[in-house]
Amino acid sequence: MSKNIKSFTNTNLQTTFKTSVFVGNNSVGENCRIYNSYIENAIIEDGVEIINSVVKNCRICNNCKVGPFSHIRDNAIIGENCRIGNFVEIKNSIIKNETKVAHLSYIGDADIGENCNIGCGVIFCNYDGFEKKRSKVGNRVFIGSNCNIVAPAYIDDEAYIACGTTIDTNIKKGEFGIGRSRVEIKNFVNPYLKNFTFENQYFGTDGIRGVYGEFLTTDLVRKVARSLCVNKPPKIMLGTDTRPSGKILADAFVNEVVKYGGEVYELGIIPTACVAFHTALFNCDYGVMITASHNPKEYNGIKILDKNGIKLSEKQENHLEKLFKVKNLKKIDGKIIDLSTEKNKYFTAIKNYNKSSLEDLRIVLDCANGASSKIAPLIFKGLNADVIAMHTKGEINDKCGCLFPENIKFLTEKYHADLGFAFDGDADRIIAINHKGQILNGDEILYILTWYYKKNNLLKSNRVVGTVLTNLGIENKIKALGVELIRTPVGDKYIIEEMQKNGYELGGEQSGHIIFNDLIPSGDGVLTARVLSHIFLENKNIFSTVKDNKYIQIQKDVSLQSLNQKQIIKSKEFINLFNFYKNKIGDNGRLIIRASGTEPKIRIMVETDEANTALVYALEIKKKLIKMLRKSLNIF
Repeated sequence: MSKNIKSFTNTNLQTTFKTSVFVGNNSVGENCRIYNSYIENAIIEDGVEIINSVVKNCRICNNCKVGPFSHIRDNAIIGENCRIGNFVEIKNSIIKNETKVAHLSYIGDADIGENCNIGCGVIFCNYDGFEKKRSKVGNRVFIGSNCNIVAPAYIDDEAYIACGTTIDTNIKKGEFGIGRSRVEIKNFVNPYLKNFTFENQYFGTDGIRGVYGEFLTTDLVRKVARSLCVNKPPKIMLGTDTRPSGKILADAFVNEVVKYGGEVYELGIIPTACVAFHTALFNCDYGVMITASHNPKEYNGIKILDKNGIKLSEKQENHLEKLFKVKNLKKIDGKIIDLSTEKNKYFTAIKNYNKSSLEDLRIVLDCANGASSKIAPLIFKGLNADVIAMHTKGEINDKCGCLFPENIKFLTEKYHADLGFAFDGDADRIIAINHKGQILNGDEILYILTWYYKKNNLLKSNRVVGTVLTNLGIENKIKALGVELIRTPVGDKYIIEEMQKNGYELGGEQSGHIIFNDLIPSGDGVLTARVLSHIFLENKNIFSTVKDNKYIQIQKDVSLQSLNQKQIIKSKEFINLFNFYKNKIGDNGRLIIRASGTEPKIRIMVETDEANTALVYALEIKKKLIKMLRKSLNIF
């Protein structure tokens, strides 16, 4: 049994201590395994394993393994999912998530990035006889065995240091360092980078999504719920959209979480952004939204948010998938808390955006028969707008919402409205109609918001975030405002990650996900509509001049018979096809072909300054790609 425990904080019976000594003020998380170790003034988070080691005056984060015979001491911080090997000493250093430090290494006065490999016997030399110095290592760096890193050295991301090398100079991104008596630096592609890519079986670019009863089943939902309970009984904020399968899946999720001691706060039918808002407000561990967003009613899915209301990263999703196989968790009765009457806090946050009234505006709303069907009309009526709401009671996304903007366009013109807004099933996307009946997509909305933020000194970073699909014409208009556009892969989760990482205030993508980082860290169609309405009162002309754009994008989709067919974009035949048309387009535009992360489709985008050229190329590529797919299935 443990002994000499003073001021020791731990409430979880599943944590195991065997012949360990605790001295001073320690905090130990849940599901830890600590054997034959000395712990003094340490913060140890959930799921940590420590064997035959000394841990003193430091912090070890979730799911790490330490030892045996290692010494983690003064001012050391070990990030999540790290592996610290045998006979390792670490002091006054920060090691970020997913990094491995092999046996017999010494790390002192260093900052080590994520996903690094520190080989056996690596020594960080931090003292020159007069003063201590500090070294810095970037992300995804490989340092071979028996290397010496002489401070102050800076090793950039994705560098590779060969075994036995002494580094006393800076290594740039992607460079290769080798040599004992004299270091030689070469350009190099790190072969270990492939280890840091994730091939998730269930998670796509926007959570888990599929046809209900086929891919998306109650059994899969229960696995997701159970994975969230492995480290500790969690507090989870839960919402759904209006799909027929929503209640069945929500009940399966709730019952599984409660079985293992979790607390579930139920908001009922509500937009995803409302779940994100309340997750942070109530200090929950996760937010969960049962939705398939813009997909038809036959589909459903699960979006998982972290404690800040932000979608999980690919790495976090990959970690959860590994936990799907965990069984035999200890059963503890949890509880369900009804928060359906707490939605007013979200309503108020949106209504009170700069306190402006919309009494002079007539606004048409297409709620896609989804999660915004009640909330959006209430908010805009509460702001004294003249509101005409459509698609609030039928089948979700049934030829309505932001995928069918012709509906909102028709009614905006019919009722001579100032603006029209169309949402998707969970209301995290928006498409707008201006006072001239023109459709405004997410790119054009992002420009309008950028103009407003820049004019009102709200864009401290002087950057906004888009995706690889953001229109070149819109990028040029943003540049004309003196603002830089940062591009990410397609998907609002990547936009949000970039915004969070660098403190950018505003981001969005063509499909209509718009993120206000200073308000709610989630795509929020209702909030975007509210902000756009305020801007319209200040300058309605920008809603029409944004359409002046010389670049034309033509997008075509190719449907797949199975998800495995997405692999065709890695084939030599496809790469040759892509390069052929990319060369034909040249500097006059762009070509992007990608596998959808939410549907069994391959998406083609051709962008040029001439509409006919873009259309012809898009149709030609689609025809040839279909032929390739048929050939791959032996269908002639």
